Amino acid sequence: MTGVQTCALPISKRIGELPHIDVLIHSSGDKDNIASTLLALIGQNYPHFDIYYANLDRNPKTQTIAESYQDNRLKMIEVSRPPEGWSLQSWASQTLFKKSKADIKVLLTADTILMPNTLSVIASSFDDNDTDLVSLLPADQSKSFWQQLVMSQEHYLLMGLYPAALITQKYPKLATAYSGLVAFRRAAIAKIGGFEATKKSPLEDLDIANITKQAGLNTKFYSASELAVSQNRSGFI
Repeated sequence: MTGVQTCALPISKRIGELPHIDVLIHSSGDKDNIASTLLALIGQNYPHFDIYYANLDRNPKTQTIAESYQDNRLKMIEVSRPPEGWSLQSWASQTLFKKSKADIKVLLTADTILMPNTLSVIASSFDDNDTDLVSLLPADQSKSFWQQLVMSQEHYLLMGLYPAALITQKYPKLATAYSGLVAFRRAAIAKIGGFEATKKSPLEDLDIANITKQAGLNTKFYSASELAVSQNRSGFI
């Protein structure tokens, strides 16, 4: 099990040697963020990927935004009502997991924007055939004065009580997962039972990474502020 503070640069390869990646993304009430999230995905400089997207609350504005891109890599997926005992988020991730086909998958929250080279860096992190899952910590985007004030206190507490980046770098065995951006091999998640392992959780991306680590599979945890930005406070305050 390994861990470093920042992600390594992608290793140069021929296009035909690069693995296909499926990006899994579901949204609910994210009409203010989904446009920039999908646009950043479509603009990736990685040659082989598809996007499996589910609009969970069936918001017509969100649906219109998603469909307006008319990109054949963007697959619109219907998610049925979750069975009893499942959270909507875990059921959506399970549905997208089963619908997608690539060996390497990226589970992305609807409010996280990727930099143009992010998928390339993620692909390079799986060059080691022993890697099962990679969890990445995006940077935060705070817009208003009040957001910045609140977030400064949150970051103080985070770094004072639980310095995630430092722990990731110095004590990787103690590092925990981050929500927002998680990449994994299909076989690794299938080995722990898919997202049924997190079926009651509304934070299935974080929990699936931690369960993978607890199962003894090869996990990596990165601070990746140069690769992704979270907008999850854009509507806050």
